[in-house]
Amino acid sequence: MKIRICTFLTIVILLTNLSCSPIQRHAETIHYLRDNLEQELKVKFTVPFDANLELFYGHGKEYRYWFKDSSVFYVCLDQSAITLNNKNIHDSWEDPLLGHYGMKVTDTVTFSGIDSAGCWKEKIMYQGHVRYGYRFVPTVYRARFNQYLNQVSVVKTHALRALLK
Repeated sequence: MKIRICTFLTIVILLTNLSCSPIQRHAETIHYLRDNLEQELKVKFTVPFDANLELFYGHGKEYRYWFKDSSVFYVCLDQSAITLNNKNIHDSWEDPLLGHYGMKVTDTVTFSGIDSAGCWKEKIMYQGHVRYGYRFVPTVYRARFNQYLNQVSVVKTHALRALLK
């Protein structure tokens, strides 16, 4: 009897471990100019295991992770790119581009809402050099996508720390 229970528990543990997808983190380093000095930021975020990556190149990179229900989580490392929430941000803020220039380096601005396509949210950091958010998210999945946003981190290098002191 004890052997059967132990065998059963071992099988359950093995199946549970095999069915769980590993959490994968991505790190990207970006460079930009501020006060005529090159700055460096390291951006880290969790890669959704159940989404398809679409990568865009411009002056920087934009990572879009599309889910089967057409919702998307994105991380944009390009100040000049137009994100999926650009129209929503323009509708909620009179001139968002002017706002980037008024931002301090350490400021984070968050825009969010619900429209006919679903929930949306975007965070803008480091004067627009780092933007991340989600779009087309059903209300029932908003908490999950907020977790993706909360797992984005920006690590400042020594050059940037010197400017912040």
